[in-house]
Amino acid sequence: MHDNIFDEIVRTYYQPIYKYCYIKLRDKYAAEDCTQEVFLVMHKKREKLIISENIKSWLYKTAQNIIKNYIKNNIEFIPIEKCENISQPENMNEETAFEGIISQEEEKLLTAYYIDGTDIGTISDMTNTSEAALYKRLQRIRKKILKSKGEKE
Repeated sequence: MHDNIFDEIVRTYYQPIYKYCYIKLRDKYAAEDCTQEVFLVMHKKREKLIISENIKSWLYKTAQNIIKNYIKNNIEFIPIEKCENISQPENMNEETAFEGIISQEEEKLLTAYYIDGTDIGTISDMTNTSEAALYKRLQRIRKKILKSKGEKE
């Protein structure tokens, strides 16, 4: 792929790929990082890529993979001991350990992922939800818990 073709592809698809990343990540800076990485990967593989009508599909698939890796590598970790009663299952009763903070469904998700050690792919299949959406949901639940405890995110 010649540099002028690469430049034309960047001009044509940069904004749509950025918008796609932003919609998935809901973070301007993360979307910018992921978008730049998509085109960096394309630049590194430019000699092997065959430019055709499929370049758009290739860019979106690459963006999807980069977003997935970004979420996986940048998800905020909250130590389990910071979560009330969750590290001491014997203290848990029928009611949620986080009553008034998170829903029972959210607690089940936390329990499946952190306590039971169920991998995100399995949870994704069981809930018919994408892995990226589950990672984001776990992140939001943890933020809710921290906020309720008056701690910084």
